[in-house]
Order: sequence, then structure tokens, then C-alpha cells
Amino acid sequence: MPTFHPIAWTRDLEVGVPEIDDEHTLLVTLYNDVVRAARQGVSCPTRDGIVRTLQAYAVFHMDREEAWMIRHAYPDAAHHRARHAEFKAVVAALRADAPDDAGHARIATLAGFLRAWILDHIRGEDRALFDWSRDDCPNPLACAAE
Repeated sequence: MPTFHPIAWTRDLEVGVPEIDDEHTLLVTLYNDVVRAARQGVSCPTRDGIVRTLQAYAVFHMDREEAWMIRHAYPDAAHHRARHAEFKAVVAALRADAPDDAGHARIATLAGFLRAWILDHIRGEDRALFDWSRDDCPNPLACAAE
């Protein structure tokens, strides 16, 4: 049986824009809900509802990041959007209908992908985006309010 590891929110996950850090915190919380569901062996409909919530929130958050990239003419926007598209495609594929006995394996695969993707993406692409935009707009609160 695979081990599911929750993510603890730490300062190294902050990008320095309070609104985005709040969204990332919620994304981590939703991931931890997936882990909790996997550990507890909840029913397929419950698991799917939890993953659907994470998926919908991630899309909302990614749309906001992509608007930020446009607003700040971020030069690496195409790569960043491609990473978002990868996330959306993998989660959608793993949510595809599967028999109940495949549900646990699917949630294990999903949890592993989500954990690595969230940590790598926030520490990598998101950090680069918000570091770059901070140079473009030194007051992130003012930029967030735009």
C-alpha cells in the first residue's frame, strides 16, 4: 500500500504576494484532503468529490496566475501556461471513470503527482513569475489589487 504524505506549509512555499500565498495555502490544504481521503479509504464518490474540488480550485487559481502574467507581460508565460495545461490534463485523466477496485491505485498515482507538481511548481515556476513581477511592480499588494 502506498504511503501518502501531506504537505506542511512552510515559508519556502511563499512567493511574497499575500493573495497568491493564500491561494497556494488553500491548494495545499485541498491536496492534504486528497491524502486524508486516501488514507481513510473513503468511497469512490467521496474521493471523486474531493478531487473535483481540488481540480476546480486549481483551475481558478491558474487562471488568476495567467491573468497576472498577461498584466505584467511575463516573458516565460508560455512555459508557465504549458505547466498549467500539464496539470489539468493529468488530473482530468486520473479522474476518468475507473472501476472501484482501481480507485485506490488511481488516488495513489494522483496524490504522488499532485505532491510533486505542487511543490515543484510553487518553488520553481511560481517563484520565478512572482520574483520577476516584483521587479516589474515592487509593491505586490498594489499589483494584486490591479
